[in-house]
Amino acid sequence: MLCRYSISVLGLERVKKFPDKYILDQWKKTLKRKHNSIESSHDLSHLELIKKQYNEMCKKFYNIAKVVAAFEELTETVRRVLGLGYVVGTKDLYNG
Repeated sequence: MLCRYSISVLGLERVKKFPDKYILDQWKKTLKRKHNSIESSHDLSHLELIKKQYNEMCKKFYNIAKVVAAFEELTETVRRVLGLGYVVGTKDLYNG
């Protein structure tokens, strides 16, 4: 896995192509967030703090989900902890 710094250096060296497996999904410009639960506020500094914390949490949970999803037992444990005690088939996971 390449870090952002490595990718920046490759860009400076005019390397235009390398395998997608080296790019994390959250680094891709094509990643679309399907939600925005940040409420409006008149206090912009408070709103920025909430937005920053929210984005940090989304990134952490996304990374955790990527790892946990590879292991059925861990997935079930996380579902129980989060109160999602149902079993979902693979087809359901990828088709919404």
